[in-house]
Amino acid sequence: MKTLEKFFSALFDPGELVCFSKNKYGTRVYYVSSYCPYFFGLFGINPCTYRKGIYVTAFRSFLIEFDDRSLKAQYDFAKEIGLPYTTIVYSGHRSLHFIISLATALLSIADYKETAIRLMRAVPGADKSTKDPCRFSRAPMALREDTGKVQGIVEIKERIPNDYFFQWLDSRAPAPAKKEVAAKKIYTKAFNERGTGETGKNIKLTQLPPFVYRRLLEDRESPDEGRNNFWHWIGHWCRKKGFDVEDAVDQLEYYFDEEGDFRRDEWKRAIENAYVYHTDN
Repeated sequence: MKTLEKFFSALFDPGELVCFSKNKYGTRVYYVSSYCPYFFGLFGINPCTYRKGIYVTAFRSFLIEFDDRSLKAQYDFAKEIGLPYTTIVYSGHRSLHFIISLATALLSIADYKETAIRLMRAVPGADKSTKDPCRFSRAPMALREDTGKVQGIVEIKERIPNDYFFQWLDSRAPAPAKKEVAAKKIYTKAFNERGTGETGKNIKLTQLPPFVYRRLLEDRESPDEGRNNFWHWIGHWCRKKGFDVEDAVDQLEYYFDEEGDFRRDEWKRAIENAYVYHTDN
Protein backbone atom coordinates (compact mmCIF):
# COMPACT_ATOMS: atom_id res chain seq x y z
CA MET A 1 0.00 0.00 0.00
CA LYS A 2 1.32 3.45 -0.88
CA THR A 3 2.45 5.57 2.06
CA LEU A 4 -0.21 8.29 1.79
CA GLU A 5 -2.99 5.75 1.30
CA LYS A 6 -1.73 3.81 4.30
CA PHE A 7 -1.63 6.97 6.40
CA PHE A 8 -5.20 8.05 5.68
CA SER A 9 -6.51 4.48 5.91
CA ALA A 10 -5.19 4.38 9.47
CA LEU A 11 -7.32 7.43 10.36
CA PHE A 12 -10.37 7.35 8.10
CA ASP A 13 -12.75 4.85 6.53
CA PRO A 14 -13.34 4.71 2.76
CA GLY A 15 -15.89 7.27 1.59
CA GLU A 16 -15.59 9.55 4.62
CA LEU A 17 -15.49 13.31 4.13
CA VAL A 18 -12.50 15.21 5.53
CA CYS A 19 -11.75 18.92 5.74
CA PHE A 20 -8.58 19.64 3.75
CA SER A 21 -7.29 23.19 3.60
CA LYS A 22 -4.42 25.46 2.65
CA ASN A 23 -4.91 27.59 5.76
CA LYS A 24 -6.39 27.34 9.26
CA TYR A 25 -9.68 28.97 8.24
CA GLY A 26 -10.79 26.30 5.79
CA THR A 27 -14.18 24.60 6.20
CA ARG A 28 -14.69 22.79 2.88
CA VAL A 29 -14.78 18.99 2.93
CA TYR A 30 -13.62 16.42 0.39
CA TYR A 31 -13.63 12.64 0.12
CA VAL A 32 -10.58 11.31 1.87
CA SER A 33 -9.35 9.87 -1.44
CA SER A 34 -9.15 13.43 -2.84
CA TYR A 35 -6.13 14.43 -0.79
CA CYS A 36 -3.21 15.87 -2.72
CA PRO A 37 -0.13 17.22 -0.91
CA TYR A 38 0.39 19.85 -3.62
CA PHE A 39 -2.89 21.60 -2.80
CA PHE A 40 -3.43 21.11 0.94
CA GLY A 41 -1.24 21.58 3.99
CA LEU A 42 -3.79 20.82 6.72
CA PHE A 43 -6.49 18.27 7.43
CA GLY A 44 -9.22 17.88 10.05
CA ILE A 45 -8.48 14.96 12.33
CA ASN A 46 -12.05 13.60 12.31
CA PRO A 47 -14.44 13.10 9.37
CA CYS A 48 -17.18 15.71 9.07
CA THR A 49 -19.63 17.33 6.68
CA TYR A 50 -18.50 20.82 7.74
CA ARG A 51 -15.65 21.90 9.97
CA LYS A 52 -17.52 22.33 13.26
CA GLY A 53 -17.94 19.88 16.12
CA ILE A 54 -21.65 19.29 15.62
CA TYR A 55 -20.98 18.11 12.04
CA VAL A 56 -18.40 15.47 12.92
CA THR A 57 -19.54 12.06 11.66
CA ALA A 58 -17.15 9.90 13.71
CA PHE A 59 -15.51 11.01 16.99
CA ARG A 60 -12.49 8.79 16.51
CA SER A 61 -9.20 10.70 16.63
CA PHE A 62 -7.32 12.96 19.06
CA LEU A 63 -4.32 15.18 18.37
CA ILE A 64 -1.36 15.60 20.69
CA GLU A 65 1.35 18.16 19.98
CA PHE A 66 4.00 20.03 21.94
CA ASP A 67 5.74 23.36 21.48
CA ASP A 68 7.76 23.39 24.70
CA ARG A 69 10.54 20.89 23.92
CA SER A 70 12.79 19.61 21.14
CA LEU A 71 11.59 17.13 18.52
CA LYS A 72 13.65 14.37 20.09
CA ALA A 73 12.32 15.22 23.55
CA GLN A 74 8.74 15.08 22.23
CA TYR A 75 9.28 11.63 20.76
CA ASP A 76 11.14 10.35 23.82
CA PHE A 77 8.43 11.64 26.16
CA ALA A 78 5.67 9.96 24.15
CA LYS A 79 7.55 6.68 24.41
CA GLU A 80 8.23 7.20 28.12
CA ILE A 81 4.54 7.59 29.00
CA GLY A 82 3.45 4.87 26.59
CA LEU A 83 1.32 7.23 24.49
CA PRO A 84 -0.88 4.95 22.34
CA TYR A 85 -0.65 6.80 19.02
CA THR A 86 -1.64 5.74 15.53
CA THR A 87 0.38 8.18 13.41
CA ILE A 88 3.15 10.75 13.80
CA VAL A 89 3.76 13.58 11.33
CA TYR A 90 6.59 16.10 11.50
CA SER A 91 4.98 19.55 11.33
CA GLY A 92 7.73 21.05 9.20
CA HIS A 93 8.71 23.33 12.05
CA ARG A 94 9.13 22.59 15.77
CA SER A 95 6.64 19.87 16.64
CA LEU A 96 5.52 16.31 16.03
CA HIS A 97 1.81 15.67 15.59
CA PHE A 98 0.71 12.47 17.31
CA ILE A 99 -2.77 11.26 16.37
CA ILE A 100 -4.59 8.71 18.49
CA SER A 101 -7.27 7.04 16.37
CA LEU A 102 -9.63 4.71 18.19
CA ALA A 103 -10.84 1.43 16.74
CA THR A 104 -14.39 2.36 17.71
CA ALA A 105 -15.58 5.96 17.48
CA LEU A 106 -17.08 7.56 20.58
CA LEU A 107 -20.82 8.16 20.62
CA SER A 108 -21.06 11.93 21.00
CA ILE A 109 -19.22 15.21 21.14
CA ALA A 110 -19.77 15.21 24.92
CA ASP A 111 -17.97 11.86 25.23
CA TYR A 112 -15.22 13.16 22.96
CA LYS A 113 -14.62 16.39 24.87
CA GLU A 114 -14.71 14.67 28.23
CA THR A 115 -12.09 12.22 26.98
CA ALA A 116 -10.02 14.97 25.37
CA ILE A 117 -9.91 16.95 28.63
CA ARG A 118 -8.61 13.89 30.46
CA LEU A 119 -6.11 13.26 27.67
CA MET A 120 -4.69 16.78 27.98
CA ARG A 121 -4.16 16.14 31.70
CA ALA A 122 -2.62 12.74 31.04
CA VAL A 123 0.01 14.29 28.75
CA PRO A 124 1.69 17.21 30.57
CA GLY A 125 2.82 19.97 28.24
CA ALA A 126 0.44 19.04 25.42
CA ASP A 127 -1.24 21.93 23.63
CA LYS A 128 -4.68 22.34 25.25
CA SER A 129 -6.28 23.71 22.08
CA THR A 130 -5.98 20.37 20.30
CA LYS A 131 -9.04 18.95 22.11
CA ASP A 132 -11.32 20.27 19.34
CA PRO A 133 -12.60 17.29 17.28
CA CYS A 134 -12.27 19.44 14.14
CA ARG A 135 -8.72 20.51 14.94
CA PHE A 136 -6.37 20.76 11.96
CA SER A 137 -3.22 18.68 11.88
CA ARG A 138 -0.34 19.02 9.46
CA ALA A 139 -1.06 17.07 6.28
CA PRO A 140 1.59 14.51 5.29
CA MET A 141 4.02 15.07 2.41
CA ALA A 142 2.95 18.71 1.96
CA LEU A 143 5.53 21.48 1.72
CA ARG A 144 5.13 23.97 4.53
CA GLU A 145 5.41 27.38 2.90
CA ASP A 146 6.59 29.38 5.94
CA THR A 147 9.56 27.08 6.63
CA GLY A 148 10.18 25.43 3.25
CA LYS A 149 10.20 22.00 4.91
CA VAL A 150 8.20 18.90 4.07
CA GLN A 151 5.65 17.71 6.64
CA GLY A 152 7.00 14.19 6.68
CA ILE A 153 5.42 11.00 7.96
CA VAL A 154 7.40 9.69 10.92
CA GLU A 155 5.38 6.61 11.79
CA ILE A 156 2.14 4.81 10.89
CA LYS A 157 0.60 2.21 13.19
CA GLU A 158 -2.86 0.72 13.72
CA ARG A 159 -5.97 2.19 15.30
CA ILE A 160 -5.99 1.82 19.06
CA PRO A 161 -8.40 -0.66 20.71
CA ASN A 162 -10.72 1.32 22.95
CA ASP A 163 -10.18 -0.94 25.97
CA TYR A 164 -6.42 -0.51 25.74
CA PHE A 165 -6.67 3.26 25.31
CA PHE A 166 -8.98 3.78 28.27
CA GLN A 167 -6.91 1.53 30.50
CA TRP A 168 -3.90 3.68 29.69
CA LEU A 169 -5.92 6.87 30.21
CA ASP A 170 -7.29 5.64 33.55
CA SER A 171 -3.74 4.96 34.73
CA ARG A 172 -2.70 8.57 34.09
CA ALA A 173 -5.88 10.63 34.43
CA PRO A 174 -8.68 8.78 36.26
CA ALA A 175 -12.19 9.77 35.25
CA PRO A 176 -14.00 12.06 37.71
CA ALA A 177 -16.90 10.57 39.62
CA LYS A 178 -20.11 10.75 37.64
CA LYS A 179 -22.73 13.23 38.82
CA GLU A 180 -26.43 13.31 38.24
CA VAL A 181 -26.96 15.80 35.41
CA ALA A 182 -29.85 18.16 35.93
CA ALA A 183 -32.57 18.16 33.29
CA LYS A 184 -32.25 21.89 32.73
CA LYS A 185 -30.43 22.57 29.44
CA ILE A 186 -30.14 26.36 29.38
CA TYR A 187 -28.48 28.45 32.05
CA THR A 188 -30.32 31.35 33.64
CA LYS A 189 -29.11 34.93 33.70
CA ALA A 190 -29.55 35.17 37.44
CA PHE A 191 -26.90 33.70 39.69
CA ASN A 192 -28.02 33.30 43.27
CA GLU A 193 -25.50 30.89 44.80
CA ARG A 194 -22.71 32.34 46.90
CA GLY A 195 -19.79 29.97 46.92
CA THR A 196 -17.31 29.12 49.60
CA GLY A 197 -14.27 28.28 47.48
CA GLU A 198 -10.79 29.43 48.38
CA THR A 199 -8.87 31.78 46.11
CA GLY A 200 -6.22 30.07 44.02
CA LYS A 201 -7.75 26.58 44.12
CA ASN A 202 -8.12 24.76 40.83
CA ILE A 203 -11.59 24.48 39.34
CA LYS A 204 -12.62 20.85 39.49
CA LEU A 205 -15.14 19.22 37.19
CA THR A 206 -17.26 18.25 40.18
CA GLN A 207 -17.56 21.90 41.22
CA LEU A 208 -19.23 23.05 38.01
CA PRO A 209 -23.04 23.07 38.06
CA PRO A 210 -23.94 19.84 36.21
CA PHE A 211 -26.04 21.49 33.49
CA VAL A 212 -23.25 24.00 32.77
CA TYR A 213 -20.64 21.25 32.57
CA ARG A 214 -22.85 19.29 30.18
CA ARG A 215 -23.36 22.30 27.96
CA LEU A 216 -19.63 22.93 27.81
CA LEU A 217 -19.08 19.35 26.68
CA GLU A 218 -21.93 19.26 24.20
CA ASP A 219 -20.96 22.51 22.46
CA ARG A 220 -24.56 23.75 22.49
CA GLU A 221 -25.47 27.39 21.96
CA SER A 222 -28.13 29.04 24.06
CA PRO A 223 -31.06 30.25 21.97
CA ASP A 224 -31.36 33.52 23.87
CA GLU A 225 -27.78 34.55 24.68
CA GLY A 226 -24.46 34.43 22.88
CA ARG A 227 -21.03 33.01 23.65
CA ASN A 228 -19.70 36.18 25.29
CA ASN A 229 -22.57 36.26 27.76
CA PHE A 230 -22.22 32.58 28.56
CA TRP A 231 -18.47 32.82 29.33
CA HIS A 232 -19.08 36.05 31.24
CA TRP A 233 -21.57 34.16 33.41
CA ILE A 234 -19.05 31.35 33.95
CA GLY A 235 -16.47 33.95 35.01
CA HIS A 236 -19.00 35.42 37.42
CA TRP A 237 -19.58 31.98 38.95
CA CYS A 238 -15.83 31.38 39.34
CA ARG A 239 -15.36 34.74 41.03
CA LYS A 240 -18.16 33.99 43.49
CA LYS A 241 -16.53 30.66 44.28
CA GLY A 242 -13.33 32.51 45.15
CA PHE A 243 -11.16 31.39 42.20
CA ASP A 244 -8.36 33.64 41.08
CA VAL A 245 -8.99 35.04 37.56
CA GLU A 246 -5.73 33.64 36.13
CA ASP A 247 -6.54 30.23 37.54
CA ALA A 248 -10.08 30.39 36.15
CA VAL A 249 -8.79 31.21 32.66
CA ASP A 250 -6.19 28.45 32.83
CA GLN A 251 -8.69 25.79 33.91
CA LEU A 252 -11.57 26.86 31.65
CA GLU A 253 -9.34 26.78 28.60
CA TYR A 254 -9.83 23.01 28.60
CA TYR A 255 -13.43 23.67 27.50
CA PHE A 256 -12.82 26.42 24.94
CA ASP A 257 -12.45 25.85 21.20
CA GLU A 258 -11.33 28.85 19.16
CA GLU A 259 -13.45 29.70 16.12
CA GLY A 260 -12.99 32.17 13.28
CA ASP A 261 -15.48 34.62 14.80
CA PHE A 262 -14.64 33.97 18.46
CA ARG A 263 -10.94 34.18 19.22
CA ARG A 264 -9.12 33.33 22.41
CA ASP A 265 -8.58 36.98 23.37
CA GLU A 266 -12.33 37.68 23.12
CA TRP A 267 -13.12 34.57 25.17
CA LYS A 268 -10.54 35.51 27.82
CA ARG A 269 -11.85 39.07 27.99
CA ALA A 270 -15.41 37.81 28.61
CA ILE A 271 -14.20 35.92 31.69
CA GLU A 272 -11.98 38.73 32.93
CA ASN A 273 -14.78 41.29 32.58
CA ALA A 274 -16.86 39.26 35.04
CA TYR A 275 -14.18 39.94 37.66
CA VAL A 276 -14.12 43.66 36.82
CA TYR A 277 -17.86 44.34 36.70
CA HIS A 278 -19.04 42.03 39.48
CA THR A 279 -16.63 42.81 42.28
CA ASP A 280 -19.32 44.08 44.67
CA ASN A 281 -22.07 41.46 44.33
